[in-house]
Amino acid sequence: MKARSTILLLYIAWLIAAAVLVFAAAEKQPDSFYALLRWICCVVFVYSAVTSFQMRRLLWVCIFVVLAALFNPIFPAPLDRSLWIVADWFSIGAMIIAAFIFRKGSSHMKCIISYLVITVAVASFAFGQSVTPKESADSSSEQEVRQTIEKYRAALLRRDAPALERIWSDDYFFVNAAGEMLTKAQRLANLKSGATTLESINEEEELKVRVHQNTAVATSRVTIKGQYGGQPTSGQYRSIHVWVKGPTGWQLVANQLTPLAAK
Repeated sequence: MKARSTILLLYIAWLIAAAVLVFAAAEKQPDSFYALLRWICCVVFVYSAVTSFQMRRLLWVCIFVVLAALFNPIFPAPLDRSLWIVADWFSIGAMIIAAFIFRKGSSHMKCIISYLVITVAVASFAFGQSVTPKESADSSSEQEVRQTIEKYRAALLRRDAPALERIWSDDYFFVNAAGEMLTKAQRLANLKSGATTLESINEEEELKVRVHQNTAVATSRVTIKGQYGGQPTSGQYRSIHVWVKGPTGWQLVANQLTPLAAK
């Protein structure tokens, strides 16, 4: 009876965790939601590992220990959203498979397995239907901005003035690490004269892009090696870009580099 109660409680925990993970995988949520999700999943997976050990299912002990470590709220894994979505669906799949393997013929357990599968299926369908055209457009625009930023950085490294002339809007301005404001014409002149030369631009954290209709704001932390306007500019910087979509595509209207103190 005790063993059956333990498994029943485990199935209920899986049902709760699966529902939360579907929400996380199907649609972007606030940071507070992900913090709660980590606590829920970590506790559920630790309990799952302990129960698996008691049942002498060592393979499942390993699987649930890995999942508990992945979702631990103390030291969050530095994964981007696409990888977290994979982890979420993998975890849901693992719980469904484990539910079928662990069942002992109890009608209660069979019922909960059915609820688990139905919850995942219905929630996935509901969220799939809830994606609005605006959300799809924003997602597409975000990818366009990310691709344009990659082209922009490649053009800076190559000192490709024609490409940069297309990327920078006519009223573009740049605030450099010294706080100086430069126009499009001034930046192009610095590139052509060799006063601005960059050897490398390395992303130190995930690039964040927020789209608001035809405007996008991109922020990141980068390590730059080279010089701007004849002045050495090597080090870490907080970068912010403001992009606007026009007839010719996305153009950079303003960006700023803020130096970060060495740790």
